[in-house]
Amino acid sequence: MEDQPDISSLAEKWLNGTITPAEKQQFEDWYNRQPGLSIEWLKDETADELRKKIFLSIISRLETTPAIPEEAPVIDMPRRSKWRQRVSVAAAVLMLLGSTVIYFYISNNKTTTRQMPVAGISTGAIMTGKTKATLTLSDGTVIQLDSMKTDQIVLQGSTSVYKNEDGEIVYEPGSNETGELYNTLTIPRGSGLSSVMLSDGSKVWLNVESTLRFPVAFSSKERKVRVTGEAYFEVSKDASRKFLVETEGATTEVLGTHFNVNTYEKPEEVLVTLLEGAVRVSNPAAQEQLLQPGQQAEVKPVGIILLNKMPDLEAVMAWKHGLFKMDNSDVHTVMAQLARWYDVEVRFEKDLEDIRFSGTISRNTDLAKVLEMLSMTKEVRFRQEGEKIVVYPF
Repeated sequence: MEDQPDISSLAEKWLNGTITPAEKQQFEDWYNRQPGLSIEWLKDETADELRKKIFLSIISRLETTPAIPEEAPVIDMPRRSKWRQRVSVAAAVLMLLGSTVIYFYISNNKTTTRQMPVAGISTGAIMTGKTKATLTLSDGTVIQLDSMKTDQIVLQGSTSVYKNEDGEIVYEPGSNETGELYNTLTIPRGSGLSSVMLSDGSKVWLNVESTLRFPVAFSSKERKVRVTGEAYFEVSKDASRKFLVETEGATTEVLGTHFNVNTYEKPEEVLVTLLEGAVRVSNPAAQEQLLQPGQQAEVKPVGIILLNKMPDLEAVMAWKHGLFKMDNSDVHTVMAQLARWYDVEVRFEKDLEDIRFSGTISRNTDLAKVLEMLSMTKEVRFRQEGEKIVVYPF
């Protein structure tokens, strides 16, 4: 009888890029022996799709588990899995919502078992997606972007403002712009995301509970905007005019680059993550930090700037791709994300800082389903009190 390969070890090597061609073939042969799986999946699928298939197959086939209804599939990890040594996991929770696979690792020594739907939480869908964003013009007029038609043009000085077919707000400068007129794009809690193309061609995406204040046409000397909350920038190159992003705690200077700015935790505590190009981050204490692609600067309110050379870029950019991505995130951070996205209040009965989650969830998932998944970890429970979600331990 053929020996069973160490699938956990092979999958771990594939995920971290250390698998050899022979091991890769062994893993593919094992995978294709499983019922209902396509042939040559390693050659044709994207990395994300492969990762989902690996977890589905390994977790569901290496250990026999009792039948559980489709709406709440929970499977224990193998007790001798080598993954346990690397990420200190004791359980995995999988849920199939449409075409989205969600998986969690729980950093404790408990065993995950089946959990019924969250007690006290309405099963009615609490979702977002409708853009509640507003655009405040220089004269104080507020435009609801959802009601703005694609053929509607608003003049700000000689600059034309309109919404294109993709729903993006576009600023098209005129030839005789005089003076500085400022507009503010606001994305409230519970809204879908929104983006704007500034007069120089730079693009900005705003996360929920965020604002962007900017001139309708930039001056000939510099390009300066101000952000609260979180925003992702793709800045047009212009060697003659630097691009400045101001927040309460930092200034980010660029010439042309892609980067993310996050001020959610505290306005004076800023995370700047660089994806492409180069930026210089400075604080009111006159300290500076140059970033290379893939690096992150953390501006602290005490006047220092910390450099993170290996941030989780997928986690940083998950919001722009319609995802919640948790990377050993504490429950307070996770619930803060949910509160902003679903526009709900959250209250904690106890200090639960030691409870952490890792995983990925589509932002198109209704809130009750998200809370149900989190409760399956047997770490936290939820109940609804009016407009608030109360979090308490098991």
